[in-house]
Amino acid sequence: MRGRGLFFILFFCFGLASVSEARPVRIRPFLSLDLGVLGLSIDKRFTVNPENAALASSIAGFVRLRKGWKLSNSFLLEPALGLRVPWRSGADGTVMMFTFQAELSLGWQISNFIKLRVGPGLQWDMTVGFGETVTLNNGASTSDFYAPAGFSHSFTPTGNVGLEFSFTRSVTLNFDTFVLNPIVSSRRRFNGAITIGFKL
Repeated sequence: MRGRGLFFILFFCFGLASVSEARPVRIRPFLSLDLGVLGLSIDKRFTVNPENAALASSIAGFVRLRKGWKLSNSFLLEPALGLRVPWRSGADGTVMMFTFQAELSLGWQISNFIKLRVGPGLQWDMTVGFGETVTLNNGASTSDFYAPAGFSHSFTPTGNVGLEFSFTRSVTLNFDTFVLNPIVSSRRRFNGAITIGFKL
């Protein structure tokens, strides 16, 4: 099934390239601000009970800054850094959690209308604790509990695939898939993003 999906993506890309205008592909260095939505663990929505889908997978805002350097007449190097917005907070408000998505993609400008991006990446989860005291119910009375203080980090390797559609020289529509732990099947997860890009 996955092989068929990849076949249809490549078929779609080459089909668009074949019907594009018969003029040279234009590649320019760029800086893009991408704004849209990020779906976390979207594969879980299809593998858990429907009533638990919202707990296993979530949707949030996504902001990304993407830079493109021209390598040749067809390829660009496109590093990017994205952030889930807003950040998440613990139930007691003493902890904040930030999720960043770093990318180092190779962009293939198939035509003036469509570009394919492929490359490695890294999901960086940072937790910030304020070390506050939280009073919670403990039986018939209450007790003080101490929240952690400081920073903690976790890093997850990703494989990234994206399609970019250019409607004008300054506005693009982007579809991205981030495969977390792509090599370890038992821990593999899929995130996805849909964004509008604005060339700065």
